Order: sequence, then C-alpha cells, then structure tokens
Amino acid sequence: MNNFKRAFLLMLSITTVFAACKKENDNNNLLLAGLILSATKVNTAAELTTESDANYDNNNFGLVTSTKLKSWIDNWPANKPADITGNLVILHSGTSGSYIKPANGVLSFDWNTDVFRTGDRLAFRTSRDNGVITDPFALPTGAITDEVLQTYGIDPTKDLIVFAARNDTGAGTNASPRGGIYQTLHRALYWLRYWGVDRKNLAVLNGAINQNAEYGASYLTASSSELSTPTKGTFTVKSLRGVDNSVLVQPLENIINIVKNGASHGIYGVSTNVLLADARHNTANSAAVIDAEFTGNPVANTTGPSSAALFAGHIKGSNFTPWPLVVDQTTGKFKSKEAISALWKDFTGFNAINSSGTGYKSGQTVVHYCRTNARSMVTGLSAFLILGIPSVFYENSMIEWTALSANHTNSSLRTLPAGHKFATDTTELTASGSNTPGPVYNTSASISQYASYNINANATTSRKNIDEDKLYKQQ
Repeated sequence: MNNFKRAFLLMLSITTVFAACKKENDNNNLLLAGLILSATKVNTAAELTTESDANYDNNNFGLVTSTKLKSWIDNWPANKPADITGNLVILHSGTSGSYIKPANGVLSFDWNTDVFRTGDRLAFRTSRDNGVITDPFALPTGAITDEVLQTYGIDPTKDLIVFAARNDTGAGTNASPRGGIYQTLHRALYWLRYWGVDRKNLAVLNGAINQNAEYGASYLTASSSELSTPTKGTFTVKSLRGVDNSVLVQPLENIINIVKNGASHGIYGVSTNVLLADARHNTANSAAVIDAEFTGNPVANTTGPSSAALFAGHIKGSNFTPWPLVVDQTTGKFKSKEAISALWKDFTGFNAINSSGTGYKSGQTVVHYCRTNARSMVTGLSAFLILGIPSVFYENSMIEWTALSANHTNSSLRTLPAGHKFATDTTELTASGSNTPGPVYNTSASISQYASYNINANATTSRKNIDEDKLYKQQ
C-alpha cells in the first residue's frame, strides 16, 4: 500500500472516529487528539488476517503443530523464525495433563498460577462497563494486560508466544465435543492482537499436549515446579500506540448498525458485505436439537448470566455455524484447510438449517459471535488464522443481546424503556426458528440475574471500554 493511500485511510478513520465521538464527552475528544498526534495506523479487518499454509507443519505463527514446536524446543537458537529475536514462550491452559518443559531459549509457564488466576483472567476476561452493561466477559484492560506480560517478563515484540492446552476433556460426541480448548487458546491470541501485537509473535498449538502421543517423555513434565521462573519485565502495550487493531472487537451499536443498514453501515475497517456467523452448538440435548440456541427452541437453552435469558433466537440474518464442525472429533485438531474451506463455502456442511448455496464469498467480512464470544473463537480461528478470511467479533455476543429487552410480553421482564435504541428484541434485529421474525420470549426468566449487569437505560454508547483502551495506549 503506498503512502498516499495509507494517509487517506488514516484521515478516513480519524473522520469516522470524530463523527462517532462529536456528541460524546471530552474523553472522546482526547481520543481523537491522540490518534492525530501519534499518526496511529488504524487497521482494517482484511489487514489483520493470517492465512495458513495447507500443511500446518509449515506455519511459524498462527496455527502451529507439535512438529514445529518440537523443532523449536530441540534447538531454539538455530530453528527459531528469522524475525523473532527473543524467547519462545509457552503458556499452558488446563488443570490436568503434562506441561512442556523449559529449554534453552524456551520459557514455559502455567497460566493457572499467580496473576493469571486473579479474577477471571484465566480465560483472558474481566468485568467491564461498555456503557450499556457491565459485561463480565470483556477483554482485559491495558493495565491488566501490562501486569500479565510484565509479571512473566514477556516482550511480545521480540518473543514468540505459543498458547497451548495441556488436555482436551471432550469425548468427540455432540454432547461432549473435542476442540473446546480453542475457546481459550484463540481468545488469548485475539486478546493480544486487539492490543496491537503483530501476527508473527503469536501462535496457537493445534491439538492438546496429552493427545495423539506426539511428545516423548523428554519434552514433558507433570510438575509445575519444573517450569520457568518468571523474571519481571517492563513491556507495556503503550509502546504499541502506533497500531490500532480495535476493529477486531465490534460493540453492540455496530452490530445493530450492520443489521439495520446492511451494505450502507459505514463502519471503518469492515467491508460493506458482512456475513454474520453464529457459532453456538447446544450440548444439553441430542444431535437433533444442537441448534436450540439458534432457533430459540426450547427457549430455556439460551442462557443469561445464571439462568434462562429473557429471550432467545439469533441476530437477524445470521448463519448457523456450530463450532465443533471445524475440529476433527477423533484427534481434537483442526480439520484440514481444504475441509474447513469447504465448510465456509457451503454452510449446509455446518447444518442443514442453512440454505443451500449460502457461504462465505470473497470480499466479505465475517462477524463471529456465540453466547459469550467463546465458542465463536473456534470457528473464528478457522476463518481468521487458517483461511485468511477477514474476521471481527461481537465481543459481548448473545449474553448482552438477550439482556436488552424493551418489548417483553411480561413487562416486568423488560430492562430498557420502550423504543430504546439499544433494545434488541425487535423483529428488525432478532429472528428465531427458520428465520421467523422476532425473538422467542421466556416468560419464566429471572430479572434478578441481570442486577450485576448494571444495565444503563440512559446509555448513549456501547463502546465505552474500547474508547478507554484507545486512551490508555495514548498515555
């Protein structure tokens, strides 16, 4: 891309930010000033994707394999990627199974310990106010991100960080699918990509360490006492202020805009042709009703914070793309690039509820979502890191969408006043069944479960946390 085009895109993004912020408070004006002064490169969804090699063994970042990981452990100084100057850092999830041992230039940590255990940081989540609700599953703040990286002495501009799972508890069935490990692994990568870390410094290990007998005893230890000793670091995401990858995280107001306005949504970094992908897969019932959350049948299968949500269904215009279908249920690894491509080209491969011939078309941006943006991390990885499909994520997903009711048939179960711009239980925004207009209401839902959400009936924005993050990086 030439310098003129880069400058044009920067000015366009600044104009977009100004248009969005001109009616907000002074903090948003500071955001605009920060963007201008730092000449921040505001990336589009298409600029952030990673396309895998057809042979996953050839990948040096994105989705990497045990073959590649072992070659690095065997001789990191000789075998590391040419553009990596620091350590190989392996971060393990899971509470059982083996760890990869440290080696020369290879640091190995358990993210169940110390700073990772605080609050809900195990899954790289924290409770944050986005302006409409206090979302318990939001991405961590810049301060938390800095604390985590500094505690373990990680420099994501020099090191290669590999997120790995010790074990996969799935049985490979509809009720217990394999591949749930990627809900956390890809979220970790997505977290750091959002904060501006380059693609070449981040990877997810394909397959759990304890599966498929791929690691000899020399690579493994069952004891966390044999892992690396953290060395305090100084890295801060503020050093990445020249990079803005916030397009990855789409707030409620943008999703509403996309559904209402289609190709004329005007959201910077997202193509005019948007494809909505619902990754939910119901495991509480038989294979015949794995689409229960998508269709709203039964309504009780769409869960709010602690019990059945106020209403069920899906975002209007969405396609049903249940996450286990991109994973080989025998090995727990991602299916081949060819097989995953076939699924995304024809959604009937995901489920017959989808219309024949529907699927991803070149030039589209995919908006991935599920209930809490966890299951959508799995299908999201298949598109974002394997196929190189421009992808963004509705961060608050259906946990937020189904909490914002202004039209419930039981008036005591309404959380917003009639006509509120963020009310999502309308025929314009929500569908159910075979794309039946409107939501399916749960008349026995509990309104008390939403107390911790602090739903703001006077909300004028749903991107408060995103704007706070932009400001943090500019400090």
